Amino acid sequence: GEEKYFGLVDGIYEYKNPPREQYKSFSPHLTDIQIYYGDYDAKLYADSVTGFFKIPFEMELPPNRNHITFQFNKVDKLSPKSVYYKYFLEGFDKHWSKPITNNQVTYSSLPPGTYTFKLVSTDRKGAWGDQVLAYSFVVNTPFYQKVSFILSVIILLAGLITLFFYLRVRNRVHKMLEQERIRLEEQESLRKEIARDFHDEMGNQLTRIINYVSLLNLNGNSEKSGLKQSELYKKVEDSAKYLYAGTRDFIWAIDPVNDELSKLFLHIRDFGEKLFEEKDIQFRANSNFSGIKKLPYGFSREANLIFKEVMTNAFKHSGAKNISLSLNSTDHGYEIILEDDGKGFVFSEIDANGLINIRERANRIGAILRISSKPDNGTKVILSFDLVKPTKHAY
Repeated sequence: GEEKYFGLVDGIYEYKNPPREQYKSFSPHLTDIQIYYGDYDAKLYADSVTGFFKIPFEMELPPNRNHITFQFNKVDKLSPKSVYYKYFLEGFDKHWSKPITNNQVTYSSLPPGTYTFKLVSTDRKGAWGDQVLAYSFVVNTPFYQKVSFILSVIILLAGLITLFFYLRVRNRVHKMLEQERIRLEEQESLRKEIARDFHDEMGNQLTRIINYVSLLNLNGNSEKSGLKQSELYKKVEDSAKYLYAGTRDFIWAIDPVNDELSKLFLHIRDFGEKLFEEKDIQFRANSNFSGIKKLPYGFSREANLIFKEVMTNAFKHSGAKNISLSLNSTDHGYEIILEDDGKGFVFSEIDANGLINIRERANRIGAILRISSKPDNGTKVILSFDLVKPTKHAY
């Protein structure tokens, strides 16, 4: 039967085997959660704790606190050493782990996300229990990986790109408007300069013609003027020719079609050929430049007037037999050179107004004017300019 007896020195005793139902097996539970093996207190990342072991409730970890150790246990009074565990981290693992006997597991370098740590254990019969331990927590996303931050960056970049192109377009428009304003101011200044020159040069010639005609008509007696009638006619004719040539030059200078280097050189050459043939001076022109090179507005006029005055002085005063005109391209730009084999001059012995005038014209177009001359050794005039850099007008 179920009754068992055994005897001792002091009497007989009955052994009663308690029913197995009195031995209780508890469900698995967490005993601790450690961050980087306890270097950081997990409770700092939860608003509250729960249970006897004060486990953090709804823990939210920063992105750089993603190294977690779960410690757990299951109390089985009948066979505590025969308990096996299986775990599964939902959101990270793909399947349950193999059975283990140790009571802790560590996860490191967890990416941002929401996780649930699940744990099951065997009962006293070795079967996997139905009770599952589930613990949820969050590893926060770094701010630079959040959708809101990425959208903000995209919006910011789009705004910066839009601002960049807006400022670029505005700068270009502003630059174009500024260039147009400068161009209009230069044109206005050039028109004033042309009007002044026309008044000074052409007005003087017209005044002379009127005076000569008046003398011719003065009682039909030219002897009162001290000049012969033929001489007056000759002066009228010369003034009319000068007026015509000057007017033609002004019209040529203001035509935009002539703002080109080769056309400027040909115009200066034509003037020289007509001028020097009157004194039987040998005149040669040579150019090593080919192609088309646009000139800044007003450049042709100033350069033409410089060489027109230089040629006229050579015609009147140099006594030269040979005069040459050349256009050369250099490493630093271009040069127009007029050279004669005349008697030359000493700078201190000539009227400086003419030199000052042509130097001012050179400065207006940003060119360099060099004049070299020695007695009985000819004169050389060089106008150097660079068309790559913007020409500075000084009207």
